[in-house]
Amino acid sequence: MISIPQVSSILCGMVLLLSVSHAVAQAPNDLTRNRTITGDVMRIEYAYYVVKEKNGREVRLHADKTTQMMGQPKQGDHVEAEVTDQNHTLRMRPLP
Repeated sequence: MISIPQVSSILCGMVLLLSVSHAVAQAPNDLTRNRTITGDVMRIEYAYYVVKEKNGREVRLHADKTTQMMGQPKQGDHVEAEVTDQNHTLRMRPLP
């Protein structure tokens, strides 16, 4: 016969498994929500790159240690960046 502590341990494990699977399903790096920004680096403000797109719109992109940088973009560089819906930069690379 299964004791009450064993049942509660099993239930806690199931709840933990479900909550982890829910968190994974809503991961911020979900590729379906990412988009690509292409433009010129207008300025760099601490951890933010202000990129001006071809249509004239300026976008402020956040970069941190998790961002995959191909080179070190500087003001005036033409770049392509893959960003999340919150404008966190996942990858940034220079374009010719």
